[in-house]
Amino acid sequence: MTQSRGNILGALPWTESGASSALAAEAVYCLVSAGTILFNKHALSTYQFPAPNALLTVQFGIAVLLLKILDFVGILHLEPMRWEVIKMWIPVNVIFVLMNASGFYALMSVSAGMFTVLKNLSNLLTILGDWYFFDKTYSWQVWACLGLMILSAAMGGWTDLSFSPSGYAWQLVNCVFTAAYSLHLSSVVRAVSTPRRLSELSMVYYNNVLSVPLLMLLSVAFGEPARLRNYALLRDPEFNLVVLMGALLGFGVSFASIWCMSRTSATIYSLTGSMNKVVVAVAGMWYFAEPASATNVLSIAMGLLAGFLFVFAKSAPAPGRSPTVNPETQALVAAAVEGAASGGAGEKTLVINVSGSAGVRELTSRSTASGTSVSRNTNVNMTVGSPPGNIV
Repeated sequence: MTQSRGNILGALPWTESGASSALAAEAVYCLVSAGTILFNKHALSTYQFPAPNALLTVQFGIAVLLLKILDFVGILHLEPMRWEVIKMWIPVNVIFVLMNASGFYALMSVSAGMFTVLKNLSNLLTILGDWYFFDKTYSWQVWACLGLMILSAAMGGWTDLSFSPSGYAWQLVNCVFTAAYSLHLSSVVRAVSTPRRLSELSMVYYNNVLSVPLLMLLSVAFGEPARLRNYALLRDPEFNLVVLMGALLGFGVSFASIWCMSRTSATIYSLTGSMNKVVVAVAGMWYFAEPASATNVLSIAMGLLAGFLFVFAKSAPAPGRSPTVNPETQALVAAAVEGAASGGAGEKTLVINVSGSAGVRELTSRSTASGTSVSRNTNVNMTVGSPPGNIV
């Protein structure tokens, strides 16, 4: 009974098979994940909400509440929190909180288009971390895509008509924490799953519960309570609706991503993740009326194209060595943390950061390697938990 309660995929009606459901799953995942970022930017930029850490605290609190409700009604199962697990989880949770907080500060002043382009730089840091810490090698195509990402970011920053030094600084800090989170998480997941495996849903629950007090401390340290007292729109119904929608969409991204992965291949899932950046860039530039020169638009398009090419380059096995993970799984891992791959050889941990939380699944993929049809089962621990993204 407990196992069926914990199997969120089996409990939800949308997991019924059907060819027509694949397109719907891709569209829902793309739109919901893009909507999460746009609603959070709407609250932070349009409404000029002065307390990003407080906003994150509210959204994580809502995520915890929804998880407990789903646990209570029997849709999923959350294990009781254990002190030995908390001690192991706190370091990665600190990185997780700093990643989301820095992303929210970047959203306050960086345009939607440049936000998606600059976020690509986390791919470079993750790949360098894989190379330095885990001695992994990548093809020239991967490095070429990374070079294109760097060029697009530099060109975009140079021609950004709404350039904000503080916003760009926060975005670069966010890229550092995003890469650190994706590189460090896999070892923590293995540690907390020994000797008794901790369910992935419970890992998500740990992440969200532990984030709330840390975010409250950050909020106090940044002087946000005083700014909140003077914020005129705190009781404005429209503003509160925007905040609620950002939280609910962030929570929904987790379920949408599971649905999308169950209906499509890993490569298509990765491409859908890249497509939501296009939606964020185009919709954001239009809705927020962001000024942009022709050169700046070209740099954004170049960065988005590099993201698409990176999916294919990263999924291809490195020359001269057999992949430890099949290409389809590599593509799925490459999509994690908005394109960042998790580090280390062997088992991979897929992390999709969105605001809020949800579940995980075991991935069984079938791929073709070296022209021969090979069936491989690869366990991928996928933790879906808050950005924008990735609450961001």
